[in-house]
Amino acid sequence: MARHVYKYITGQSIDFKDLKHVDKALYKSLRNLLTAPIHDDIGLTFTDDSEMLSENKTVDLKAHGSKEVVTEANKYEYVKLKIQQKLVGAVNQQLDAIKKGFSEVIPSEQCDVLSGAEFEALLCGVPQIEVQEWERHTAYRGYTASSPQVQWFWQFVRSLTPSELSKLFYFCTSISRLSVQGFESLPHKFTIICDGDPHFQQQQQKPLDKLPSSHTCFHQLLLPPYADYETLAMSCSRVLDEVEGFGFI
Repeated sequence: MARHVYKYITGQSIDFKDLKHVDKALYKSLRNLLTAPIHDDIGLTFTDDSEMLSENKTVDLKAHGSKEVVTEANKYEYVKLKIQQKLVGAVNQQLDAIKKGFSEVIPSEQCDVLSGAEFEALLCGVPQIEVQEWERHTAYRGYTASSPQVQWFWQFVRSLTPSELSKLFYFCTSISRLSVQGFESLPHKFTIICDGDPHFQQQQQKPLDKLPSSHTCFHQLLLPPYADYETLAMSCSRVLDEVEGFGFI
């Protein structure tokens, strides 16, 4: 769901920034309207044109809005009403139905004490993964925390963008977001397993071309004993490029 829907459910007011996540073009247009002075008639009135059930419909944003021209003096009122219509007024029945549905599961008085962001986190999990916490809640098999391959792995993880980090975590665990309880809520402790003989690999001149793999049901990453950071980083990057199923990000 869009972020402003969570705010609507919890009774929070919807503001200008919420529009950015729904309609970037309109957000930029209204932002330009607020920042640029209006000296002449720009052809705007207090109305909103939208498509409802395949029909174009013009709605007054206020009483007699079609007769009131947007000026420098009233443009802030226009923007506020425009946002309210786009995010709430145009879909008011649908929003009320969603809110009613949630109230049948979670009492309204419990939702009202939460912010929209807190309610989203409870339903969908935390959007970002803290690398330091991930590392702190990791066990090792065949490696130790001080093994070169482990140190290189965390170095690689710290270099990732939030989106790439979510992909890697999903590859290892089949989980895209942690719950608000964090890593403590995982049914199995994340474990990095040595997939090979590190002593044998150190004697090889040819870089190991085996890719990392995972046992997602048990939250296990099988990490081959790469001979250097560059090979490990390249192999892990290939996993991120080739793995499928990240449409949720």
